[in-house]
Amino acid sequence: MYVHIGNNRRKNLQDILPYYDLVITSYGTLRNDIQLFSDKEFNTIVLDESQVIKNPASQTAQCVMKLKAKQRFVITGTPVENSITD
Repeated sequence: MYVHIGNNRRKNLQDILPYYDLVITSYGTLRNDIQLFSDKEFNTIVLDESQVIKNPASQTAQCVMKLKAKQRFVITGTPVENSITD
């Protein structure tokens, strides 16, 4: 497991990702480092607290959509609130 957060996170993932089965990061860090992740293809992406990306026009949602994966899962504890896009 590689945790990609904090000030000391790697700036090049190409050489380390093959050694990890799981990468964990936050939405904010993903937004800041989207160039590191957008050119990789992941087997599975799991997003928790998916209400963070419910607005498709938000920068976070747009960054998440740049990620490539064979399968994606989003989970949340927040019920649908305002519309079906939520």
